[in-house]
Amino acid sequence: LAAEAARAQPLTALRRMFWGGDMLRPALLAQLAGFAPNARHVNLYGCTETPQAAAVWRFDGDANWSAAPIGLGSDGFQLLVVDPVTKAPLGIGETGEIAVRSNFLSLGYVEAGRILAPTDRGADGDTYYTGDRGLYLPDGAVLMVGRDDDQVKIRGHRVELAEVTAALLARPQVRSAVALATGEGAQTRITGFVAGPRQAAFDEAEMREALAARLPDHMVPHAIRWVEALPLSPNGKVDRHALVAELEA
Repeated sequence: LAAEAARAQPLTALRRMFWGGDMLRPALLAQLAGFAPNARHVNLYGCTETPQAAAVWRFDGDANWSAAPIGLGSDGFQLLVVDPVTKAPLGIGETGEIAVRSNFLSLGYVEAGRILAPTDRGADGDTYYTGDRGLYLPDGAVLMVGRDDDQVKIRGHRVELAEVTAALLARPQVRSAVALATGEGAQTRITGFVAGPRQAAFDEAEMREALAARLPDHMVPHAIRWVEALPLSPNGKVDRHALVAELEA
């Protein structure tokens, strides 16, 4: 939609757009504002073990977040933010792991081809720990800030790869992007992958310079690679393993 919005005839009669499957960036909604000027946007949250929309948030035009909030638990679901180790509930503004409590979850976790029942069961339903990181906003809604595996240490600094991805997506003509940690230990580096501009127009040095004006030095990608399109896994998310394999090939 974003790629064709500038050339397409506006859908002025479109009333609702529902989003799900990844972090929803306000910049993307801004790109579509002229294409669907009267549409209200609804962000839905769920994961494999919560096949329904476990949370919902209606976008009201506030673009001050790095991503649109995922909101409150929908009917029959409770959205929690807990300490990733103790699983104790956290307070407003404290970053932790997002958990979903409901009687409408899947049968459990899949490990080595076997289904393992949830270990946290109670009268209010089973609790599934998603691996997503988030925090409570003052109104009780939840803001997702990334994945557990999106947080890495670079030269002693803790880096949220989601923030680097957001900076890449803010560059003109970039249709899609992702920042990954490559290497191990002291050799860990950030590599950015971008799709959108024609390869002939892609200037890695210019893009790194632009990011350096926005990000701290330790968050600027060591390298930025152009790809025709980001590879996707069967569930529609970016296939990170395929990108790393392509980098190492």
